[in-house]
Amino acid sequence: MAGRPVKGCADWFPHFANASDASKTLAALENRYGSAGYMAWFKLLERLTGAPNHTLSCKTTDETEFLAAKLKLTPEQLELIVGKMAHLGGIDPELWQHRILWSQNLVDNLAPVYEKRRQKPPQRPGISGTEIAERQTAISGTETPISATETPISVPESAASRVERVERVERESRVEPTHPTLPSSRLVTSDELVGSALESFKLIQENLTKLRGADLIEARSACQGYSPEWIRAAVQEACEQNKRTWKYTAAILRRWKSEGRR
Repeated sequence: MAGRPVKGCADWFPHFANASDASKTLAALENRYGSAGYMAWFKLLERLTGAPNHTLSCKTTDETEFLAAKLKLTPEQLELIVGKMAHLGGIDPELWQHRILWSQNLVDNLAPVYEKRRQKPPQRPGISGTEIAERQTAISGTETPISATETPISVPESAASRVERVERVERESRVEPTHPTLPSSRLVTSDELVGSALESFKLIQENLTKLRGADLIEARSACQGYSPEWIRAAVQEACEQNKRTWKYTAAILRRWKSEGRR
């Protein structure tokens, strides 16, 4: 008699009653994006729970648009909100740089499911040589030769290492606001914050080239930290100098932050 087929997915995941209070990721998403952030988080967990090996891909436009539709977001909102999830460690930030969605916390919470099945839970996906080369190309703008044989990299990672890695990513990608806050007499809604960041992000996408990988993540973060006026002026200066890259634009913003904008 054949054994029971091995499943790398689940039909449910724990939704704790105090999730909004206990989860730093959920609290931050709900505070910044309102109900859209709350809904996107749990809809993403639903998709990851039912996905093979609890892994999703957004490497193509079709995959990105499909996931955005399932999360009830526009593709632009998906980039911002999922980027924030990675920034907070809700999903693996390193894998998201390669457009792969994976949540170690979700898999850990599903441990009882796999114990009952008497099988090991899926492991964190490895990153192939091709993906690493593409990542290096996105950062440097030049082609990086790779060997003909690709060996997946899959190094076991302890909980302490994951925490250290997430904290390092947060420190490196943190951008302090440089524009004054709105008057306290006027409440700022999460929709307004999304709208302002989205407009800046669209401006960057429409005018800069080779916006991929780390540049894409940094640009999304900058749109939440710098005022729309600064983003618009920096992009304009980059275009006038015929240097339509995010690195050049980010250098302008950092110079203004350090020396002041004239």
